Amino acid sequence: MSLAAWLALDLAIALAIVVLVLQYRGQLLTLLRFRSLPSGAAGRPLTRRPRWLSTQPAPNPDAIPRVLAQRMGPFPMTPHGGDWNFFSYVHIAPGSPVRIHGRRLPCRHANITLYFPEHLRGEAKSLPPSLDADQIHYADDGSYSLTIGHEPTDAANALDPAGHHHGMLALRHYLFEDGVDLHYPEVRWGERLVLPARTLARLRSVFPHRGPLRRRA
Repeated sequence: MSLAAWLALDLAIALAIVVLVLQYRGQLLTLLRFRSLPSGAAGRPLTRRPRWLSTQPAPNPDAIPRVLAQRMGPFPMTPHGGDWNFFSYVHIAPGSPVRIHGRRLPCRHANITLYFPEHLRGEAKSLPPSLDADQIHYADDGSYSLTIGHEPTDAANALDPAGHHHGMLALRHYLFEDGVDLHYPEVRWGERLVLPARTLARLRSVFPHRGPLRRRA
């Protein structure tokens, strides 16, 4: 191979690395910093622009490299833990609760879980706060609101952050009919909108299934 060919190959590799770094820099560095936080760490948010993370297949605008997801364990970033799972960093400041607004997805099972850094490192001795789909109170139109905060709340749906200021919000969906629309919930830190609601249209279930699937009452 000529010198020019080697230089062209090196340039292509360098450009590919730059593209990957720019694409994943914010969310991956946030995840790595979150995983290394000491217990009870307070302070400023790890990022001003949180994003969803996912290990599920295309079409998926938020997918991260599977080799990295497998190294972030023991959970929640393992790629085979559920069917279309999504994760996002949240900062839970005193007097500024996290509020999530979403819509029900017709599937066999779904839940919302709040992980702390100790969970990702495998050091936690207690289970993370979590709500299954059949524990969530929905409005008549199928929407729901969830509050995560340090202060007492009369919200119908709430998760206790147990004094933590940094959390990883996980939304898991298991076994749904092919072709459904999956709704990303809106996430606010206090009054600030940090993750707008949006929709992934006509998804296919990751797991094989037979026959119609009905949402559990």
